[in-house]
Amino acid sequence: MIPYRVNAEVEVNRAGLRDSLQRMATLATNVSGPAAWSIGGDGLTLSWAGMTDTVAGAGRGTAVALLHRDLMRRIERIVSGGGTIRVAIAGEALQVGPTSLTCERRDTTPPQLLAMNARPVDVLRLHVTQTPETLEHAGIREAVDEARQSLQRSSAAAAKALAWLDVGAEDVQAWILGRLAGTGGARPQIVVVDGAGQVALFDEGARERS
Repeated sequence: MIPYRVNAEVEVNRAGLRDSLQRMATLATNVSGPAAWSIGGDGLTLSWAGMTDTVAGAGRGTAVALLHRDLMRRIERIVSGGGTIRVAIAGEALQVGPTSLTCERRDTTPPQLLAMNARPVDVLRLHVTQTPETLEHAGIREAVDEARQSLQRSSAAAAKALAWLDVGAEDVQAWILGRLAGTGGARPQIVVVDGAGQVALFDEGARERS
């Protein structure tokens, strides 16, 4: 890995960091999206799956790193033992003790759009309630894309059972996305997906009147 200049670093209590990681891993059984590691004046703040916790420490600089959810589940082993541990953000690397982990550096902590233990349907709902830019900034665009792929597979399976009614996979997806957008599927909807993958919903009657 190419060495980067350290953007920010902090020395925190190992036990405090380990307790925070264990608590988050226990409570966040269904997690979509990365965890934000924010180094600042108060120490180290972890934000993950709708939870936020700060471990007091002393250091220098201010920076934010997004750590992939899979790495977040394994990092607890790195902070075993006692004493203190150095946490640093250097370019695209999050350094926890002697271990360097690939991360995505940010200038500010992204918003947490998912509550603790969000369900897959909650992740999919963000596709119709948030802009692609917001999803990208929050670091959960990948999770939303995975939810959309699951929707496509489920819609294809449902369409096979409804083929005798001339219902296709696109019809199933349109109804589900309309329901998630808050229309409840009560009125016919036209679903338009633009080049960025964002969904727009139009009332059928409005189109006929236009």
